[in-house]
Amino acid sequence: MRSRRISKLDVDTLVAMVIVFVKSESPRQWPAMVLPLEINIIVPDLPMNAGDQQDITCETRGSRPKAMTSWWLETEEIRSIPLETHTEDGNITLSTLQFTPSPEDNGKTLKCKSVNPVLPKATMEKEINLRVQFPPILNLTLGLSTTEDDIKEGSDIYLECNLSANPQIHNITWEFEESLISTNMALGIIILNHTLLLQKVRKDHQGRYRCHAFNSIGKGSSNFLHLLVKFVPICRFMEPVFFGISTAELVNLTCEVDANPSELQYFWSFSNSTGTENFTNLDTESNNSSFVLYVPGNEDGYGTFMCWARNSVGLQKTACVFKVVPAGE
Repeated sequence: MRSRRISKLDVDTLVAMVIVFVKSESPRQWPAMVLPLEINIIVPDLPMNAGDQQDITCETRGSRPKAMTSWWLETEEIRSIPLETHTEDGNITLSTLQFTPSPEDNGKTLKCKSVNPVLPKATMEKEINLRVQFPPILNLTLGLSTTEDDIKEGSDIYLECNLSANPQIHNITWEFEESLISTNMALGIIILNHTLLLQKVRKDHQGRYRCHAFNSIGKGSSNFLHLLVKFVPICRFMEPVFFGISTAELVNLTCEVDANPSELQYFWSFSNSTGTENFTNLDTESNNSSFVLYVPGNEDGYGTFMCWARNSVGLQKTACVFKVVPAGE
């Protein structure tokens, strides 16, 4: 006949299931030691709404002496003190937890553990799976394949609207500089649900973007993403600038451009009927402008100045033009 080794927990359990009578000079009966027989969790509403406090009750039946309960969220014990009540005979223990769910609690396990304090190794437990509803939570980022160094004019740029929501969203919208935008192939704007594609990005695409999403609980809005597009210098005035002066008069020709990045190198040229002369590394007032101080000197000194700037993206495509002509023309 095979024998089985009896553990201490087996002994504790056996002892707990009997009634112990102790007789003395004044006989009296001691109360029974009984393990918890049944445990249930009572939840008023599922699913819960994030941020709304819920009273969740753990009911333990059958423990003598009265049961001790604890609450656990996944593997962490909840340290807040629940409200505990007992029936007069101690047979039923109610532990009520005031619980305010967060969006991060969706899908987690909430557990109640109940134990007879005399026999702490024999624990009963019950758990529920939390279903928490919340409006969309959004985070707008550059696409995984896009870095800030990639944002140059002519490139395709992806913006990703990353979101979490319960229940699922039923609509998503995009905005640029706080105005709603939609797919516009002519402007190079393509919306693919959670993704915004800017085709052959240019300076006009530079600015603040944001996405919004909606579900049955409400609306969520992302952070602003400020898109900075790197582009070759562009002259701030598109038409030639005329200066009518005498041959002895001094004129300040200032070449102003928009560019990103703004670390620039400038190139100038002067041309008239006698030929063309090129200049480089002339004086600058700031990274975004360069100037020439010029006196015609004689009738052959009139002509056309042109200015270009270069940054790390490339050379300015269309020059800034200044025409120095005799006064009165």
